[in-house]
Amino acid sequence: MDGDRNHTARLENNGADKASAAITVLKNVHTGEEIDFFPATAGAAAQLAGSGVGRILAELGMSTRGTASQRKQRMPLAIGVITRSGFGPIQ
Repeated sequence: MDGDRNHTARLENNGADKASAAITVLKNVHTGEEIDFFPATAGAAAQLAGSGVGRILAELGMSTRGTASQRKQRMPLAIGVITRSGFGPIQ
C-alpha cells in the first residue's frame, strides 16, 4: 500500500539532519508512482521554489492553498524532514 510506503519514507526522512542528507522519494497518492523530480537531499527540498512545492504537495494529496510561503512551510511536514529545532534540515 502506497500510504504505508509514504509513511515509512517520511519516518526515514525524519533522520535528515543535514542539508546534504539523502531523503527517500515519496509516491504520488493518486497513481502510486514515485514523484518525479523529488528532491534528492533535505537541502534540495528546502530550496524548492513555488511551483515545485505546489506540485509535490498536490501529488501527496495535501492542500496547495495559501501563499507560496504557507505552502513552503507545509513542505517539510509533508515529506517528513523535521528536526528537533523545527522544520527543515540543519544547515
